[in-house]
Amino acid sequence: MKKPATIRLDNMTKIKSLYDVLVAAEAVMNKPSSESNLEYHLRRLGVVFPESLRIFYLNSDGVKDPFGKCHWNWWPLSDLVTVSEFLIKEGIHDELPGYLDKRALDKSIVFCDALYCLPAYAIFLDEQSVLNGSVYALNPYSYSAPSFECFAELFARQYPSSSIGIDEPK
Repeated sequence: MKKPATIRLDNMTKIKSLYDVLVAAEAVMNKPSSESNLEYHLRRLGVVFPESLRIFYLNSDGVKDPFGKCHWNWWPLSDLVTVSEFLIKEGIHDELPGYLDKRALDKSIVFCDALYCLPAYAIFLDEQSVLNGSVYALNPYSYSAPSFECFAELFARQYPSSSIGIDEPK
């Protein structure tokens, strides 16, 4: 079996910026996920990750110690859930905005949160939709970025804010 190519962060400068900020905030990154572990969780969730999110997890499977100076929790693959599962688990019964239908909730994966307060952030993963790959905040529901790569760039620029995003989709 052919060994997969080594992933290099400098090929994805926005993702590298995210790592630089997390390391500077003394976040302890988990060991990288293996390709087989990543594929297992993608099958479990029934989604396909965009390349930038794959690279994130192949370089670090989340943040190991989120209670240091970094008040952000980047979830390991084993903790990722759909927004539907997250809402049930958290007991959040807010009225959902019209654009978040049941299908959208089942195709959106929660991947990070601000620890001390919501929002949590989810990525919409429906290859049939023009919104595939967009990131949005939960509670309050708001559009954050058109892709994980853009979210990473915004995070790097706006850290340590507990609310990451842009006002309007571009």
